[in-house]
Order: sequence, then C-alpha cells, then structure tokens
Amino acid sequence: MKFYTVIYFLFSRIVRLLFCVKIVGAENLPASGPVILCSNHRSNYDPVLFGISIKRQLRYMAKAELFKFPPLSCLFKGLGVFPVSRGAHDMDAIKTAIKILKSGGVLAMFPEGTRSRKDGEMLPFKSGVALLANRTGATVVPAVIIYKGKGRMFKRHLIKIGKPILAEELGFTDGKTEDLRAVSERLRQIVAKLMEE
Repeated sequence: MKFYTVIYFLFSRIVRLLFCVKIVGAENLPASGPVILCSNHRSNYDPVLFGISIKRQLRYMAKAELFKFPPLSCLFKGLGVFPVSRGAHDMDAIKTAIKILKSGGVLAMFPEGTRSRKDGEMLPFKSGVALLANRTGATVVPAVIIYKGKGRMFKRHLIKIGKPILAEELGFTDGKTEDLRAVSERLRQIVAKLMEE
C-alpha cells in the first residue's frame, strides 16, 4: 500500500529513536504468507511501535468509536486499520480479518482485548487469535513489548518476536468454544514465557 510505505519511510526511523525501540528476533517473522502477530498490550503506543519495527505491513483492528472522528478515520483507513465493535460478535470485522489472512497479509492482534496496566502482568486472552488461525491456517507469531511503567518518549522499549507457530502445531481438536479457549490459554503461556526470557 503506497500510503503505508510513505508513512513507514518518513517516520519509522525517527519514532524508533524517540521511543528508544530495540527489536529482538525480527527474523522470526515469516517474510511472506499469512501471519497473526500475537502480543501483549501495554499502551496506545504499542501498534505504532510494532508498525515501525516490522518491515511487513501490519493490519490492525481498532475499536469502532475511533472511526467517528473523520481525520483519524481517514488516517486509519490509509494505514490499513479497520473497525471492530467491541463486546459484540462483529462479523464484518471477522470477515475482513479472514480476507487479510487469506490474501497472505499480517494481522497484528492484542488478544487481551484491552491494555494491561501492570508491568509483566497479562490479562486472560480472548479467543480471536485462535479462531482466525483455525479458520485460515495462518501462522501465529508470539511477540511482547516490554518497558517499565508507562510507555513514553525517550524511554527504552524492547520488542521481542518469538518463533513462528504453524496452525497445526496449536493443538486444535474441534475448533469449538472450549477448544478455542484452550488454545488461547496455550498462546498466553507462550507469550508469557517469551516475556520472561
């Protein structure tokens, strides 16, 4: 996407410097094919810091309320961000996510569903990553963003990208609710272990 490429070229280096971003394991993200980047979530800066740290374009869901402000809505759409209605089964958002993955894109997701305020403590994972991996066969790549206290400029931010996990390695059985919850908990444990390493 041309707009995304221009924004990445103009801002990635300066944002990395301002936020003192160090990335470890960038080579673990497959260079092609459908990928779900599955990470913890600490602050509103997280999508930006991941976006400027990874060369492949990341696509995100964002809460629908953010799209009510026209300038922000235009920016988001230009960057490939799409709305999701939280607290409801938003079939349009799910269909968009499936389309992105089936076309070989990278979907970045924060399965906690909201920001975790405490250092090193993650909330339970919702089932969205598991559901999409099961339906599309996308590879899941665990990731973490680590920093002390609140995220802000001139403060060190560490991004760690873990080893890719093929969909068939996630241990799906029937793809129903309890199965998706079990896979989601497994993913949470993998992300937590990556944070501790």
